Amino acid sequence: MKDILEAVIEKMKIVETFTKLNGEEKKMRVMASLKCFMTDNELERYTPFLSSFIDIVCDLARGNDSIRINDVKKCFLSCYK
Repeated sequence: MKDILEAVIEKMKIVETFTKLNGEEKKMRVMASLKCFMTDNELERYTPFLSSFIDIVCDLARGNDSIRINDVKKCFLSCYK
């Protein structure tokens, strides 16, 4: 999982340079790139977690240090059903 999270961060750095895309489009590009690293089953299972992870990294990069803990809890619960 560590490799996947590192890949997410690297892809985020790349899509950040795409100035014509909005935040949601950039996020979708990052999520789509994960198909190279994960099976369809894994991607379906971990999408909520990875989506929240991207949001948290973006918030922290903007200097917003108030992480949405409830969103993270929901995400982790859905990943381990």
